[in-house]
Amino acid sequence: MPLIGRIENLVTTTKEEIYNFFIDDKQRLNYIYSLKRKWLSQETLNTSSVMAIDIEIDVNDDIHVVTIGSDHSVKYYNISNNQIKKTVVLQKNVKGINLFYPKIHLRDSLIDIYFYQQLSDRKCQLVHLVLKEEVTKAEIVTESTFNKYINPFKIFHYNNIVYVLYLDFVNDSEEIFCKSYSLEDNQMTFMLQLTNTGIRKLYLDGLIDGEDHLQLVWSNFTEDRLQISHCKYSLKDLRSEMDTKAKVTLLSEPLNASFPYLLLYNDTLKVIWYQYNNLAASTSRDLGESWSNPFMISESKGKPFKRYKYRVLNPTNGFIGDVLYGSTYPQIQFLGLGGDNNDEVSTQS
Repeated sequence: MPLIGRIENLVTTTKEEIYNFFIDDKQRLNYIYSLKRKWLSQETLNTSSVMAIDIEIDVNDDIHVVTIGSDHSVKYYNISNNQIKKTVVLQKNVKGINLFYPKIHLRDSLIDIYFYQQLSDRKCQLVHLVLKEEVTKAEIVTESTFNKYINPFKIFHYNNIVYVLYLDFVNDSEEIFCKSYSLEDNQMTFMLQLTNTGIRKLYLDGLIDGEDHLQLVWSNFTEDRLQISHCKYSLKDLRSEMDTKAKVTLLSEPLNASFPYLLLYNDTLKVIWYQYNNLAASTSRDLGESWSNPFMISESKGKPFKRYKYRVLNPTNGFIGDVLYGSTYPQIQFLGLGGDNNDEVSTQS
């Protein structure tokens, strides 16, 4: 069975409440609420046309949502004790400038919101807004060029430093860049080109592991085929702008391998990707120094599945990651984590 639908968002609170946020076929933003693994109700958060969302949860179990609308507006929602507060961050954009890939990060009493705004058919800007009751700061983080596809970027807040991963079109291919700046004084610490392979790239993902390594995966795009690649960098070396050449490891055959996602779980680094209507994976037990041969994830055979952004305050088994594959509502179960009970989100409608 194929991968279906767009990415949905799962949030788990400290009270074992589960919220599944999704955009329906009428572009409305909804969420389904679950308590003690039983789905209870469905609510509509926004009835106007929503194109993309991102979600975070704080230590008080408040849920924070940022949306981009079809009218090119940006809105922020705070859900606290079943009360919803909405803030219009950017009004309807009368110039029709396209916005993409909203990201939200929480920092004490501040809300950091990031998104791409398209400047032309070849260039976009990464915008950073800081929200406290209202927008207190707006700045351009970087610009990037593209060819046909505006690729997602990655944002990491780590030890009061922002790390921005993005693709920029250099000569005839996308290359990976990393920019870093301080959240305290907004001073840039470095801006580096991490790859120079001359091969087109799609579906960039990454994470920072527990030993200060920046782990990256993406799909090489050659002759209408896609192949998963991995490399890693020491943050210490990046900060000192030392030699950033890193070994690139090919994790798959060139077989239309798309949407790779990195996760760290039970001391194992894993990349899971979509390939010919099934999920495949490769694992590393030494933080990316060596990798297993690719293998198929049997749970994905013969059933539909989706992608879920997953947010939880106190993850178990050392989990670090952003997106997981999982079966569909109402029996949502994460795929590829090894069959532990923690794979299961909810089983009852």
